[in-house]
Amino acid sequence: MGLPLAHKPIAIVGAAPTGMGTVRAQLQLRQLFLWTDSAVVTKPEIIVTNAHEKLGQDGTVKDETTETLLRTLLDALATKIRVTDLAATAA
Repeated sequence: MGLPLAHKPIAIVGAAPTGMGTVRAQLQLRQLFLWTDSAVVTKPEIIVTNAHEKLGQDGTVKDETTETLLRTLLDALATKIRVTDLAATAA
């Protein structure tokens, strides 16, 4: 039985009310996904600090820079998904 996350595209993002954000949690996730041989999006790394100022109560993004970074991350994830699908089709 193989690893269920092997070669699966993964994006990591975190938000916290402090200045350090989710630095340690993201580092741990990156290490974990190396072990599972997942296809992690490496850039941009997004750590939303002071999330209470940048995100609304309903989860909407109020900060333009954060929104731009999230869009960039999602674009990179979509690209990784396409590349992974093409590789799986070719195999």
